[in-house]
Amino acid sequence: MRKLLCLIACLFASSIILQAQTTQPVTSSLSMIETERAFARMSEEKGTRPSFRRSSPANGILFRPKAVKGKQWMIDHPLPPSDKRELLSWGPGFADVAASGDMGYTFGPWQYKTDIRDARPVAWGHFVTIWRKQAYGPWKFEVDLGISHPEPAQATFSLEQPRNNPQTTKPPAYNRVGKSAFAIYRTQVFRGLGARWRPDSVRVLCIA
Repeated sequence: MRKLLCLIACLFASSIILQAQTTQPVTSSLSMIETERAFARMSEEKGTRPSFRRSSPANGILFRPKAVKGKQWMIDHPLPPSDKRELLSWGPGFADVAASGDMGYTFGPWQYKTDIRDARPVAWGHFVTIWRKQAYGPWKFEVDLGISHPEPAQATFSLEQPRNNPQTTKPPAYNRVGKSAFAIYRTQVFRGLGARWRPDSVRVLCIA
């Protein structure tokens, strides 16, 4: 009986550990996605520069066009006075998070208006943002980069949650522009981050 009770206790403890390991990436993914959306909302409400300053750590990287420390670059390159307010809008199409739950990325479309009052954008593209969960709690981006391309046939900022097991669900079918952009990002991101961020160590959590 004692051996049976020990076995039951071990199985129960194992199930708790497994559930915690499975839940952590899902919870982290949802908080990372909400951080990305809050990042985009602030851009629309208060401007692109304030939103980037808030979401970037001191060493966060932007490309202008070479890699620079984003916060310092914005200090060194202030915007000239203008009666217009530019609008950069974006939203995650899907997101991946590491099994450790402390690093991930978001990917999706962006569009740009020279003035928030304009009826139509004048530029379009796709972005990828590499996120790291800070020791004191919030997510901050480590790298933010994007490419531009002609106006897509259909632009949407919606993110579809997984309907099946996130490890077996196939990624959504992107248009040709989206597929090409993601292929470029995926190659560069994995090269830059090294072995810690191999595709087989990533759980795809936010796909259709």
